[in-house]
Parts: sequence; structure tokens; C-alpha cells
Amino acid sequence: MRAKEFIAEDRNNLSPTAKSALSRMVVMPDMDMFYEYYRFMTMTAGEPEEKIPPTGKLRDNPVALPYTDAEMTMIKNAASRMGRKVSEITDSGRELDGTNTTSPVSKPKKNRYGI
Repeated sequence: MRAKEFIAEDRNNLSPTAKSALSRMVVMPDMDMFYEYYRFMTMTAGEPEEKIPPTGKLRDNPVALPYTDAEMTMIKNAASRMGRKVSEITDSGRELDGTNTTSPVSKPKKNRYGI
């Protein structure tokens, strides 16, 4: 048995049961399912206080996050052999200033004997 034989919905019509079970639903057929949808949901989450731009610096650009200098060299060499450019938009990851400055674990308390 094929799925289309027992699934009543097609791409544009939901069954009456599905329509009654779902709350409000919108479809955006001209939006791509990846970056545009991500940006759309980011913009939606920021409404109405934040006016987030519809595109960002990384739109349609593959991203690699090398952890070590050796990995960065590997990425640059591979890109060079393919005739591609690599643009670093961050120099290197560093911990934030407040990282590991205070312990989340309380200091051990001494008992009345000082132990």
C-alpha cells in the first residue's frame, strides 16, 4: 500500500479533521526552508521591540569553525586548491572576561573543630 492511498491531505488541502485540530496556520510558499525561514523566525521572535534586519552577514555563505591553527591551515589550503577565498570574520575564540573567575560551587565550611 502506498502512502498516498491512505493519506487524505495533499500539499494545498488539509482534511477537515486536520483543519479542526490545528490552530491558526499560515503557509509561506515563496520562502526557502533554510536561511530565509531562520531569519523570518528570528525577526518574529524580536517583534515588536527589536527591528532585526531581514538578512545577515552570513547569508548564503558556508561557514567553518576551525578550533585549532592546524584546522585553519587545512581549511585555507583546501579553499586555495579549489580557487576559493576564505574570509575570517573573527580572529580567534577567547573566553569572556568573567569566565572561571568565580566558582559556582560554594567553599567547604569548617566545623566547630576547624576541620
